[in-house]
Amino acid sequence: MIPSAGRPSSRVSSRLVGLVVGLAVLHVGAAQPLTAGASSPDTWSTRAPMPTARYCLGAGVVNGVLYAVGGYTSSGVFATTVEAYGPATNTWSTKAAMSAAPGYLGVGVVNGLLYAVGGSLIAHPRVEAYDPATNTWSTKASMPTARYALGVGVVNGVLYAVGGAGQSGNPIYKTVEAYDPVTNTWSTKASMPTARLGLGVGVVNGILYAVGGSSGSSGLTTVEAYDPATNTWTTKAPMPTARNRLGVGVVNGVLYAVGGDGSGYVTTVEAYDPATNTWSTKAAMPTGRSALGVGVVNGVLYAVGGTNGPSLATVEAYSATAVAPPSFTDDPLIAGSTVVKAVHVAELRQAVESLRARYALGAFVYTDASLVAGTTSVKALHLTELRAALDAVYTAAGQPAPTYTNVTVTGGVRVITAVDIAELRAATLAVW
Repeated sequence: MIPSAGRPSSRVSSRLVGLVVGLAVLHVGAAQPLTAGASSPDTWSTRAPMPTARYCLGAGVVNGVLYAVGGYTSSGVFATTVEAYGPATNTWSTKAAMSAAPGYLGVGVVNGLLYAVGGSLIAHPRVEAYDPATNTWSTKASMPTARYALGVGVVNGVLYAVGGAGQSGNPIYKTVEAYDPVTNTWSTKASMPTARLGLGVGVVNGILYAVGGSSGSSGLTTVEAYDPATNTWTTKAPMPTARNRLGVGVVNGVLYAVGGDGSGYVTTVEAYDPATNTWSTKAAMPTGRSALGVGVVNGVLYAVGGTNGPSLATVEAYSATAVAPPSFTDDPLIAGSTVVKAVHVAELRQAVESLRARYALGAFVYTDASLVAGTTSVKALHLTELRAALDAVYTAAGQPAPTYTNVTVTGGVRVITAVDIAELRAATLAVW
């Protein structure tokens, strides 16, 4: 559902009632529920189509915006096109084009920059970085092994380029190379056990998973996991459906394999849980396709473009699970009566960090990172930090920040009140 300019939903409105008893007005400003992309669990819905139909594109998410990069168009050419999708408004916008026209490229995001790696049937080593803040591209150190149809994943600020193929599909690689954006250098890592192209890659809890793809003749069910800490690979439970040129996304620690081609263009969606090393089948994607881009924003997986014969502009959104809103200690808070405690701040931090993770925002660095109930004194600084951390979520979602009763907070002078905490709770729940 796309957010309207109207009032908060009845669920959020009823939740706000009782947050503070005895308050005449609870100022939460524009804290409307951000329900863009939200739907019932295990369901698909259709979104605004991408302006430029294409397949073999790359996709990456920066600050709650999905970027569709490069690809092969309906005109039969590789494109330099970059288009950005904002789930909060269900709209697309055109961004600065790449310097070269790649398809079959890999994409990864590190520290707010989107990296486009390799690609094109001639297999090139080019690496370019896009900065959404300035809408500009810059050239980076070339990948040692030129290739296309590779997989890319990011672990702890390092980008890993996995598998792929040389010019016109020969050879097919098991090569793994790591790029460090800080030093702008590449290094070679332990090879993937199974050489393949057209694979999907996802990262869960610091482990990179290489899923499916093709060995050159048919689709694979192969799943292999790479641990950068030990530079080793292990084999995992195979994917039930063999497929090539699939999309992969990670939602709440579960890896989703979407579409691809095997026995035709598949609609199949299968979910892998690393905790149990098991697969399960999920609701099928409405439009069967392969060579699509996948990105996850706010816990919703977006399947973008691809092909089932022609180049597609189709965008479909998958809601994997419903995330329960947080519960709070001392609820409702009593204005003038409830004393603000460390636990109140700690609970809000946990809830806000969950929201920041959904929007691909980094963890906020708080003062007094470990709050101890009954020991840590609640400070004005704790309040201002929480507001800043939550404001970034609203910005990422394309919404105006909440407004507060006590706008000015002076450290060492201001005492945090029940009203301050209640307003933050309301603003957090409104975007949940």
